[in-house]
Amino acid sequence: MTGTSGQVQQLVALQEAELVRLAREDLPWVHWLDAAARYGRYGFGNTLLIRAQLPEATDVRSFGSWKAAGRRVRKDETALKAVVKNEMRSLFDISQTEGSPLHQAQRCSPTEAWEALRDAAKALNLYVDRDTRWRYTGRPDRVISVDSELRDAEAARILAHQLAHVLRRGDRMDRAADLVGCHGQRRVEADSVAYLLLSHLTGAPPEIEFPRMTVWAGTDARARPVASIRMACDRLLRTASQVRRRLPDRPVSVASSPSAPRAVAPSPRGASEVSREELFAINAAAHTFYRDLLRSDDAHHYLKARGFPLAVQEKWQIGYSPPQTPSPLVAYLRTLRHSDQAIVASGLVVRTHDGRLRDRFRNRITFAIRDAEGLVRGFIGRRYKGSLGPKYLNSPDSALFHKGELLLGLHETRSRLAVGARPVIVEGPLDAIAINTASTGHAAVALCGTALTTAHVQALAAVGDLDRSGVVLALDGDKAGRSATTTAWPLLAQVKGPTGALLLPEGQDPADILRYQGCMAVCDSLQSEVALADVVVDAAIERFGSDLKTTEHRLAAARAAVSQAVLAPADQAAQQAARIVARTGVPPAVITDLLVSAVSPEAPPPARLAADGFPGPPLSGSSSPADSPSPPSRGSGKPRSL
Repeated sequence: MTGTSGQVQQLVALQEAELVRLAREDLPWVHWLDAAARYGRYGFGNTLLIRAQLPEATDVRSFGSWKAAGRRVRKDETALKAVVKNEMRSLFDISQTEGSPLHQAQRCSPTEAWEALRDAAKALNLYVDRDTRWRYTGRPDRVISVDSELRDAEAARILAHQLAHVLRRGDRMDRAADLVGCHGQRRVEADSVAYLLLSHLTGAPPEIEFPRMTVWAGTDARARPVASIRMACDRLLRTASQVRRRLPDRPVSVASSPSAPRAVAPSPRGASEVSREELFAINAAAHTFYRDLLRSDDAHHYLKARGFPLAVQEKWQIGYSPPQTPSPLVAYLRTLRHSDQAIVASGLVVRTHDGRLRDRFRNRITFAIRDAEGLVRGFIGRRYKGSLGPKYLNSPDSALFHKGELLLGLHETRSRLAVGARPVIVEGPLDAIAINTASTGHAAVALCGTALTTAHVQALAAVGDLDRSGVVLALDGDKAGRSATTTAWPLLAQVKGPTGALLLPEGQDPADILRYQGCMAVCDSLQSEVALADVVVDAAIERFGSDLKTTEHRLAAARAAVSQAVLAPADQAAQQAARIVARTGVPPAVITDLLVSAVSPEAPPPARLAADGFPGPPLSGSSSPADSPSPPSRGSGKPRSL
């Protein structure tokens, strides 16, 4: 639809009005980013237009595009208006259509998001350095350094931030891996690109604190803050689009279903010629070797000082890999008549550039990761006495080891789980051992440096009755830990038993509590469990700030909370609805309608919404629900008020 010049001018005027609202912060920056993540492909001006007409729009397409996708626009639906090349176009949201289900792009885990962004960097001829074993000798302006100790989610955010700098004309990447020197509008743009990219990949935007727009765009009319915001938005949308074009077409989830294809790292040369039986034998021999060395090294004194006495060390069969070169492990495995090819294939050693074999876990405390039958599949090595590299180092992905499928401690706690112990999912091996040492009523298992997957939950369910025992999530209390908790919620929400979360103090984990306060304090911390649904619903609301002053703020926070609450078991719906009402101040009838719409997104909104004064997008800075106009009924056949 072309439209008259008067209609186009009216739309352009609405664009300008919404831009002024954005500059005045009547429309918060993160609210615009959420809209840009959904339909930013139509350009900055149309993100403002579409949001002003239908704030809850998610998937917006033309009439013809919906028809090609096997869906049809319902009769009498009012089109959303957009401006494309100075012409008016009609678009429709998915909520205005019905028909065949859409094939949605598969969401990535944090690990897959990191790998996808790393591939995009490679397509831009950039080198991503996250492994301290190798030294990059190429051009310094082509390397992006990321701290190897960061979780994949945070590493992905930093990589996306740096890619934004690389693609922004006249900019440069931050030299500091922690982005300390990045400030002002430059920081806002790069963080916004990261927000859009991770929303696209994972479906869950990262937790980023953005400064007020008056800080980076200014308020003095001579600085033209409105124009500055427009240019920044146009620029960051283009940058995000450039990166998205270089992402893999379809990132593969390693645990989306039992039959899903698995992303496996390239095996060492000749690995395919080594049998699984020999790899198991090498792992078992290395485990014995590591255990014997722990008894003869000061490492066992270090563990004892942290609250893990010799009896606990023996029970968990903790080991130690020495720092000596040449590798004593290689010499030992050779005496057992294992070839160098098989030793390298096991992942226990790496071949250096000069052909020598070096221990992968050199100068680290080792923890064996077993499968359900008790066979050693791989190891986690914890940094010890100034050893280089990340705090925890896993065996590489191989024919035996896939970190998205294995849980450390599952074999050791199987008898507890079988009689109804409450499973606790933690981050590190020492955290799992600390809880299992302190409490016999719990069975703690540790993730192998990755996000929780469907395969992890299935492995737990195969040993214990999760419908009775439920699951507790006890990740770190820092921002990354809270983000990982939210990411795990869609998986744990499917567990019929009670799901909870431990609210640990920031900077503390179960192993720290054991070390400094003892077993009783660990048991006390296990009593701080709260419902996991409460945690993720509160986190969704807190994204919009502590003071939800305007109707728009309250409604946006309520929608975000409902998107999490709807995943909870049906018997918790009323409780979560009441919590959202209490936290946001949005009327109960509106929360109920949002819940119904979230459960059945294709159902037309109940007619009572308009009658109850359902708050629509205010076109002024009003902060009272009574001042907010209600949207016209979709069945009226009349165009939306512009």
